Formats: sequence, C-alpha cells, structure tokens
Amino acid sequence: MRTVARESTDGTNGGCLCGKISYVLTANPLVTAICHCTHCQKQSGSAFSVNLVVRREDLKISGALSTFEDQADSGALIHRRFCGSCGSPIVTEPLDNLEITYLKAGTLDHGHGIVPTVEIWCASAQPWWTSDAPLQGFARNIPV
Repeated sequence: MRTVARESTDGTNGGCLCGKISYVLTANPLVTAICHCTHCQKQSGSAFSVNLVVRREDLKISGALSTFEDQADSGALIHRRFCGSCGSPIVTEPLDNLEITYLKAGTLDHGHGIVPTVEIWCASAQPWWTSDAPLQGFARNIPV
C-alpha cells in the first residue's frame, strides 16, 4: 500500500511501490530503450527492463535512495539506485557520463504512453523473446 499519494495526468511523475520515493521528470526522454542485459534482467526480475534515458538535471527525486554499485560490461562503474524500503528500482546512473540517467519506466505513475524506440543488449535477450515492434536493435549497447 502506498503511503504517499501523487497526482499525475501526463506520465511525468512516478515513484516506488511503497511511496517513499517520488520523482518528477521535467522534460521528454532522450530515448526509450528495452534493455536485455543480464544485470537489468536480475535487477528487474524479468526478461528485460524498459528505461527512459533522461538528462539528470531533468529528473527531480524526493526521498532517500539506496545504492548498489555495479560494473558495466565496459568496466565503467554504475549506480543502481532503488527504494531501500520496498526495493523498487528507480534509476541506473552511469558514473562515466554524469549528464544522463536511466529511469525505470515501470515506476512512472502513468506510463501507458511510453513507446520504446530501441532494444539494446539483444545478444542477452531470452531466446523466447520476440517483438513485432519495428525497433532498431543492438547486440550490445548503442554505439557511441
């Protein structure tokens, strides 16, 4: 049961399952990606994670996040940040790019308008996964 009520009609507010963490996204995402990496699979407890790539300055988070320091395939450190009370994953922050963060789309209060535009880490996708969506796919991360 949520302990904090939030009102939103535009899909830019969100938070964790118990309500101790809330956020407002003040701009549109740069990209929306389905991530099939094994770390997102483990963190989400699912076959993939849907992430909004946003500018950190556009995301205003309220509440104290817990942090798990993880290491990307590239060797770069990333912070997987979540609610310490209910465990909801909120953001993944790459430490080698302090301008962006990956916001977990499942935490949006009204995420029904979210449409992924790319799939990444397709090499790690579950073998049963198929999609009819015309998404650009990458075996690993988006090339820079």
